Amino acid sequence: MLFTRQTLASPSPITDVNARYLTDEQALVNELRNIADPGESMRARIRDTAAELVAAVRRNKAREGGIDAFLQQYDLSSEEGVLLMCIAEALLRIPEGAVLTYSDLADRVGAPGSARAVAGAVARNPVSWLIPCHRVIRSGGSISGYRWQPEKKRLILAWEAARAEADSAAHGP
Repeated sequence: MLFTRQTLASPSPITDVNARYLTDEQALVNELRNIADPGESMRARIRDTAAELVAAVRRNKAREGGIDAFLQQYDLSSEEGVLLMCIAEALLRIPEGAVLTYSDLADRVGAPGSARAVAGAVARNPVSWLIPCHRVIRSGGSISGYRWQPEKKRLILAWEAARAEADSAAHGP
């Protein structure tokens, strides 16, 4: 029962909260997966749109931005550029549906103790649609300060977790 549909005669909202909180996690993931699945026709549209965007970027080489900005920011002629490229590669290696902390990411790129610097580099990611910066969270598990709203980051992570769970269920571990 949704809170907005409750009547005075219905049980306390705490009952509904407890029912959701105590529900089997697998059941909730399955429910989310069913809600988040856009269907084959939408997936085909997404693939077609992505292909069109890539083609447009490749045709538009004269204009700076997008891939050009990415390549300039990740110029390998400086230590900062090399570190940024290492961070980008490490981000790409985080599987869909998984997360790392900034501290874990700093360790992976060979910069232990540099979680703040790594977080700053992740925040400057100019191509978030290409480099999945949303897969990094604070060490306490909180999500905040995401460039496109923390709630969007939560939704993306939930969607990816549901997709990963669906893939795992369909293809085995």
